Amino acid sequence: MKLPWDIVERTQVARKLHGQYYVALAEADVSTINKIACKGLVQSSQRRIGQRKYGDSHSFHIMEYLGMKYPQFLRWPLLSLLPFSAIHIVSDKVSPLPFGKNNLIRQCIVRIRSRQRLDRHDGAGPKIAEMTEYVVIQRMRIDGHDEGWKIWGT
Repeated sequence: MKLPWDIVERTQVARKLHGQYYVALAEADVSTINKIACKGLVQSSQRRIGQRKYGDSHSFHIMEYLGMKYPQFLRWPLLSLLPFSAIHIVSDKVSPLPFGKNNLIRQCIVRIRSRQRLDRHDGAGPKIAEMTEYVVIQRMRIDGHDEGWKIWGT
């Protein structure tokens, strides 16, 4: 199976989905989570949101991405593979699906290093943490038609 590398696209998609997911989780926005996440992550997110007390509000913000800042004007597609970058592709696998013709699933594991702020609005103030997370994104091709990228898990 030959698919284009799309290295820059995958890192941008992972960064975008990672941020959207955590903001939606903090705001208890289940409709956004349903759009951007796979079924298993949607279920665990709903469970986490359901465990909150009624009226609890949270806010989440990614303050910055940690790592070497390579000059983006180069537009070199392999920048995300260089060491010490904030967003780094760890694994990329493509597998055929056992039904139909030209059906594939592609999963990418992307390491994201960031400084994040979570405020539970409980009087304790916001918590700031430097995190290294591994985000799994996936895209399916059914009958030659690519579905959009979705976050599979962290």
